[in-house]
Amino acid sequence: MKKIMLLLLLLIIFTSSVSATDYGSWKLKDENMASNAQIEYRYRFYKNNKVGEYLFYDDLKVNDYEYKDDNTLEYLSYSNWLEECDVDENKYQVEIKEVNAYQKVLPTRFIMLSAIDEDINILDIKVYDKDNLVNYKIINCANCVTSINQNLSDKILKLQLDSAVDSENLAISINLEDDGSYRLITSNDANFNNISLFKEVSGSNMYTFDKSWLSLATYSDIYYLDSDITNDFIKKIDTTTMCRYRKFKNYYYNLEKVYYDDNYYVDVLGYIKDSNDYKIYYRNPIVSAKLSTDVIKSNNKVSFVDNKNVDNKKEDSVKINTKLDNKKPTSELVNTLEVSDNKNVIKYIILIVIGLIIIYLIYINSSKRKELE
Repeated sequence: MKKIMLLLLLLIIFTSSVSATDYGSWKLKDENMASNAQIEYRYRFYKNNKVGEYLFYDDLKVNDYEYKDDNTLEYLSYSNWLEECDVDENKYQVEIKEVNAYQKVLPTRFIMLSAIDEDINILDIKVYDKDNLVNYKIINCANCVTSINQNLSDKILKLQLDSAVDSENLAISINLEDDGSYRLITSNDANFNNISLFKEVSGSNMYTFDKSWLSLATYSDIYYLDSDITNDFIKKIDTTTMCRYRKFKNYYYNLEKVYYDDNYYVDVLGYIKDSNDYKIYYRNPIVSAKLSTDVIKSNNKVSFVDNKNVDNKKEDSVKINTKLDNKKPTSELVNTLEVSDNKNVIKYIILIVIGLIIIYLIYINSSKRKELE
């Protein structure tokens, strides 16, 4: 019990002897800064704005700018797919990929009916592009005057469509008076040098077309697609590597500093510190003293000295040179002392309360022990 009380007493004495240093307000560095003042560097802060334009690699104006952004590009249109792309990659972006080479059955612009053995009497013909009716005109029919409702005595009838139709989308309705046999042929030229569809048929029918009509088919030039197509009218020739290119512009720019404002800060979130533009701020310590301390003010500075080191003949009060300038009035000095004393009183009260609580707890614990004994 005695040991605990002794430790508590030492704690109070030690705590009361320790005094935290208080500081005044921050000020811009001047001649009043004390040697033990707290110092803080404050800076102006800014962001870098890019100011520039998009230019081609070989444009002379690129020399007006310090930086080039390789991730910000402006593109022109792509070229067609080519087998080779021998271009300057500083000026062009090149895309390379595997593609499939295809050929497609030529479209139909002309239709021919040719009787095989005997004359056939045609009543009506209708031509469709999928479900859409296609107009046509007769270009070869000796006995046809205004319509094809005539006997095909010369064994040949030729029609010209108003516009070409993909052979795979073509449908032809033929209505005959009899069941005569004939050849149904389509082509993309009037002389039928390039046949699209061909087959020997007979009688009336609505004809749609599949690979059985392609025995004499003529195909288009090779073209390339990057997808796979399954179609009777399109045949895959090969898989190869193709390329295409497009010209591009880089963004050339200079950096322009845009400051947060004209003030100085320790830090500004999201902004860059300008290390060359700063100011130094300080705050002097506020010295606290006991009521028994004498204050000596000289050269407009205040210091506190223990009474033991001062001549006993000097008065135990604050000496203030009234001839000095009024940079720190007497009332301000007194207020500083009062604030310091108030802080000490509060600190002592807290320590006394804590001590009393500990003593009470020790007393309760001791009483319980005696009851147990």
